[in-house]
Amino acid sequence: VNQLRITRFGNLKVLVCDGSRHMRSLLLGILLGFGIRNTREATDGSNALEILSTWPADIILTELEMRPLDGIDFIRLLRTSEESQGRFIPIVVLTAWSEKRNVVAARDSGINEFLAKPVTPLALLTRFNEVILRPRPFIKTKTFFGP
Repeated sequence: VNQLRITRFGNLKVLVCDGSRHMRSLLLGILLGFGIRNTREATDGSNALEILSTWPADIILTELEMRPLDGIDFIRLLRTSEESQGRFIPIVVLTAWSEKRNVVAARDSGINEFLAKPVTPLALLTRFNEVILRPRPFIKTKTFFGP
């Protein structure tokens, strides 16, 4: 793993949104290994929206399957609300639900990257490098807003 790439991440603010306390803990440990200490945890999409209203994240890691507000609805609300402060925040979906219909739904909701669980530090590092070093432009149509 290229150490230079990891050290650039130290100032990032990352929101980890997952209903599983164990998964949040695992992801926070990986982020700590990247040098990222400024993190927040959300248990579902509504909790994440609350956090984002007062804390501007640089990257969001989110699961799809959560209750009461799941990842797809959370992403759509974040991307499509004109009042949203987080419309352009890079979003990486991390989920065990990697069937084609879920990948397509996540893509169509406006995510930047998709990562199937189980998550490895190298796979997460690769997604971070994509959203930071090779960001895609956002587009807006009548039915879509996102990269």
